[in-house]
Amino acid sequence: METPTRARPVRRCSHDGCRNQVYARALCVRHSGKKQCPIEGCSTYTRSGAFSLKHGGCSTRRYCIEPGCAKQAHARQRCVRHGGGRACKLDACEYLAKYSGYCRRHTPATVANEAFSSTSAVEAMDIFEFDMLTLLAQPPSDAENSDDEAARNGIDWVRTLNQSPL
Repeated sequence: METPTRARPVRRCSHDGCRNQVYARALCVRHSGKKQCPIEGCSTYTRSGAFSLKHGGCSTRRYCIEPGCAKQAHARQRCVRHGGGRACKLDACEYLAKYSGYCRRHTPATVANEAFSSTSAVEAMDIFEFDMLTLLAQPPSDAENSDDEAARNGIDWVRTLNQSPL
């Protein structure tokens, strides 16, 4: 049995009397763990530089390079709509990857679960299809004298459906 791993203890702000969690430089956000914009009257924090986004700080997000698109870029400097998504790792699948390189349908956990649960359903469907093809291949018996249209066509659908494994 695995021994549980212990989480690191939460560090507390070094400001006197403050019990908030540390953000940076042994201080919480309230006590300047984050740097504030130096522009007078601006109460926002700096982003990737010395200023806030309003006053010239740069964003770490990259945006799609397609003209007129303001969505966040993923692969190849494009958003998913403009070709920035990655395809599912399965060769025959045309959907985009969502989880660990696979689409929602082909994630390893989903594929493993489907392998156990869908086998009996597939076998039942194969048996049903084989029975239907066998019935269609049989020549009509004494159906010419029957009033039932399905019987005249050589197929007793009610009997077939009642005997099916589904």
